[in-house]
Amino acid sequence: MKENWDALATANPEPLIPTLRDGVLANKFPIENKIIYAIFNTNANPVSGPILSVPSIPNTHFMELLYDKEPQVQITDGIATISMEIAGNDVVYLAQLHNTIEVKDAKTMDVSVSRKSNSQHLQIAEDTAGVDKRKIIKLFDNDALIDEVVIIEQP
Repeated sequence: MKENWDALATANPEPLIPTLRDGVLANKFPIENKIIYAIFNTNANPVSGPILSVPSIPNTHFMELLYDKEPQVQITDGIATISMEIAGNDVVYLAQLHNTIEVKDAKTMDVSVSRKSNSQHLQIAEDTAGVDKRKIIKLFDNDALIDEVVIIEQP
């Protein structure tokens, strides 16, 4: 989580925001260019399905940061309802990030960035540990995460 130090160090954290599941607790860490939600499942068993409803922000997307997975998101009347699975007694970190990375061609890794500065750099990693072969693309400003995109490679 060191790549999200900027949000986690905010002077305006919001503890124990409402969640959609009993036994699931969430804290919100908002800053100008992203929001981090630390979500803790206090239940012994996993929970799956709708977990959190938050205001939808145009041109943003959600990414679970520990397992690098995009959750399911349903937007209705300006509210984003996030569905995901969280193991029993586990913590996940959900980010609401601005759409800054655009993948034009996943096979050739043709990627563009909409907001550029001299202190930005891309990091591309391959994940072959799971069922799907994935590429994880992260955009940083110095050492702080700006955006993340996961590409699942098709066989």
